[in-house]
Amino acid sequence: MSDRELIDRRSWDLADSHETLARHLGALTRRALCSVRGETDAVQLTATALLL
Repeated sequence: MSDRELIDRRSWDLADSHETLARHLGALTRRALCSVRGETDAVQLTATALLL
């Protein structure tokens, strides 16, 4: 994912903000899960997620 994909400069409708946040968090979760390469990475990702 490029930096341009991480930045959204459009104006938002506050009534849709929960949808925008859900899509953003989904994308971040997808990136994190796709980065897992082995058991050690999975353990580290799980530990990080538990801190949230």
